[in-house]
Amino acid sequence: MVGPTASNPSQPPSPRSSAQAGSSAEGSEVEGVFSAHRNNWRQHSLHQQLVATRDELAAMKRLIEELPEIFERSFALRMEPLVAHRERLLHEIQQLRHDLVQLQHERQPLSLPMMEPPQSRRPRLARALQHAFGLARTG
Repeated sequence: MVGPTASNPSQPPSPRSSAQAGSSAEGSEVEGVFSAHRNNWRQHSLHQQLVATRDELAAMKRLIEELPEIFERSFALRMEPLVAHRERLLHEIQQLRHDLVQLQHERQPLSLPMMEPPQSRRPRLARALQHAFGLARTG
């Protein structure tokens, strides 16, 4: 079989022994063919490794470019519950302040402006008060 073996395709083919190849002249000629084949196979293998390494490098570069976006999404996902909780707390504070203002208005005594009697009624009011408290002048 010429080329990689069926059991291990990544290995280059092994040259036939000189007994299998025939005479020693034919053996050196066969060795030269196999040596060239091995070199071609090594070049091909190295080229495949180079292509695979370049593909891996390109994938890593894409990942590095995507990292900030990945971290931003992760951070936003972690922050969503905290932001929602903060909004609920702010709303609750606002509601509590509103309730406090309502309670303060309910507890304040109803203050009516003091009304003074007109000037014409003042002397009568004064006499009525003096009489009510026993301070009325007799005389």
